[in-house]
Order: sequence, then structure tokens, then C-alpha cells
Amino acid sequence: MGPYDNFVRFKGQFNYKGLYTLMKQFFTSRDYDWSEIRYKDKGNEAEVDWACEREYDEYHKITFKIAFHMWDASYQDDGSVKARIQISISGNLDEDYAKIYNEKDRFGKLLKNLHTRVTMREKDEYWDAIWLTMQHDFIAQVKAFLGMRDI
Repeated sequence: MGPYDNFVRFKGQFNYKGLYTLMKQFFTSRDYDWSEIRYKDKGNEAEVDWACEREYDEYHKITFKIAFHMWDASYQDDGSVKARIQISISGNLDEDYAKIYNEKDRFGKLLKNLHTRVTMREKDEYWDAIWLTMQHDFIAQVKAFLGMRDI
């Protein structure tokens, strides 16, 4: 695992409620809307997917997806959980999320392509910086909460 890994694997005992709160607050404190896409509980196994979205401008939207998978879970008397977990993060910069341009006609396609060419030059560098910073900070905070360290 290097400085830009986009996932964490952990086996041990941890505070599940505290971890959930940490992950949610990480994005809500940065003005992202947090929503739970999927929650699947199978007793000692759980899978949860979240989406965190924020409008960058009227044409672009930043979306991060978090996938949380926990298995071999046993709940302890002190409220903690002993389990194996994997948490992964992925991100995307969505163009024309509000459907400003009508892509059904040629003029709409032309305008969208022109707008994309002009704006994406500067947005690509900005998006790369956001992605690397958010990914690194998120993974670092999760690792710190779980008591992990990089070697």
C-alpha cells in the first residue's frame, strides 16, 4: 500500500459506529451530500455503498463512491466489532449532470463538445488535485481511526 491507495483492508477489533461517523463527517464537513445507495446485512457480513456528491459549477458535479464490506463479524460486549473489512473509494467528475445541452440534435452536441474542450483543460488539473487529496486524506483518516500505520 502506497501513498495513493484507494482502499483499506483491516482485520481486528474496531468501533463500527465511530468508523461510520468518521467517514460520513469526512464528506459532510466538506459540503458533500451523503447518501446510502445500498445496505445489505447477512448476519456476520455487511455490504454498504455510499455516494457523496457536490456541485462544482453549473456544468460539473464531483461524485465519490465509498464501498464498505465487512465479513467474519462478531459483536463484542463493549459495543465494538471484531471483523475483517475492506473500504474502497472511487471518484468521478460528471459533465453536464443537469443536462444543459440537448444531445439529440447536432447543434446541442456541438455546443456540448465545445464547452467540454474549453473547460476541461483547466478542470482536469483541478480534478486530479481534488481526487488525490480527498483519496489520500480519507484513507489516512480511516487508517488512523483503525490504528493502522504505513510501513
